[in-house]
Amino acid sequence: FNVAFIYDEDAQTSGWVALHEAGRLGLEARLGGTVHKRAYPECGSDAAFDEAVRDAASMPADLVISVQPTQMAQTMRAAAAHPEIRFLNCSALARGAVRTFSCRMYEAKYLLGMVAGAFSANHRVGYVAESPVMGTLAEINAFALGVAATDPFAEVHLAWIGAHGYDWRRDLVQKAQVSVVSGRDNPDPVDPRRPWGLFAVTDDGAVVDLGHPVWNWSRYYELMIRSIKGSAWAREGRENKQQGLNYWWGMNSGVMDVLLSRELPPDVTHLAQILRNGVTSGMIDPFHCRITAQDGSVKNSGRHGLDLEQIA
Repeated sequence: FNVAFIYDEDAQTSGWVALHEAGRLGLEARLGGTVHKRAYPECGSDAAFDEAVRDAASMPADLVISVQPTQMAQTMRAAAAHPEIRFLNCSALARGAVRTFSCRMYEAKYLLGMVAGAFSANHRVGYVAESPVMGTLAEINAFALGVAATDPFAEVHLAWIGAHGYDWRRDLVQKAQVSVVSGRDNPDPVDPRRPWGLFAVTDDGAVVDLGHPVWNWSRYYELMIRSIKGSAWAREGRENKQQGLNYWWGMNSGVMDVLLSRELPPDVTHLAQILRNGVTSGMIDPFHCRITAQDGSVKNSGRHGLDLEQIA
């Protein structure tokens, strides 16, 4: 079974690509020599992407995976040109002939939000978001709900990494005076010392790690490949001919988790572990509660949860 991974950047410069590359390499331990995998880094341009697809088709590839939502248009064009190949794009938006996949990161954000609310010393929590793509807003909302669950008096201050001249210390710590920050979701290969995940900022400016999300892309890829080699992929295609297919899997699938720091108080760690088990088992739904917008309008009465489309 031949799999091609097409990256818009290189694992040496992009933390997101590095995560997927680790997942690609991890397939060896999960599926052994039954899968041949090839990576194509730095294929951000249309020309480079198309050349990678042509080379993958010559393998011939059974599956081509692109790892950025911004690669969707390129992936759809390649899928039209090569109907004999299955294509996957990593995004939370279902689009026609190309199936998409993503992790329900909002589950991890909910747990980290509860930790942030419990740990915040001044009821001010910061949240750093990459860009407002599909799924990101669900993560922000789930984090805010988690914060409110352990500190109903807390404020969550949002900052965008893509904003011009963004500086989390200036925008969140100095201006908003936050004491806990939810930062980038993955380490920066260019600057490994840059804080990421959930961290606290002490009065003297030091950063204390509190926890971070854990991506298990090798597990995700193993499940996808097994579904293709079995009958699930073909059956899902027959049952959903008129709409796009999106795989939005969560902690119960083993594709993601949360790692908590030893710096946390034991009681907070114990609470987070109980809640983690509840989310994983499905007993706890972050959005099954009363939800009001900032203008006071009620988005959910709390008598029921939300379906995945509403959450996204």
